[in-house]
Amino acid sequence: MVGREFVDGGTDYAQFIPPGVIATMLGFPSEDEEIFRDIVHLVLDLIDLPTEVRGPLFEPMGEYFAKQIDDHIEYPRDDLTSYLLNVEVGGNKLERQHVAGTMVLILVAASTRHGRPSARRFGTSPSIPMISRD
Repeated sequence: MVGREFVDGGTDYAQFIPPGVIATMLGFPSEDEEIFRDIVHLVLDLIDLPTEVRGPLFEPMGEYFAKQIDDHIEYPRDDLTSYLLNVEVGGNKLERQHVAGTMVLILVAASTRHGRPSARRFGTSPSIPMISRD
């Protein structure tokens, strides 16, 4: 940022905070923060792509979360992923798909509230109504 006339707090700084915090909460490697940003981009920014184009783009994301879940099952730790894997509802543990979906929701929710430098936001597509709690 040194030598630049302008600094964009969202692009240059704030976008990196939520993925780092979420990586730590979930017990994922900090070097995977770029993967987190790619997932948010896929979920939010590419929402208008046709299903047949967008669908296959989710496969690497599913593989990534499956790998992280497997690692947490083999090596439990004190983090949100291990917690989710051990939660019981009605005497039954959550299904892997539910755990992975919860992780994606946490990641996306955190990234949409804190300096995410994207032109796309909920409410910019005619098919997605604006929902605001602010």
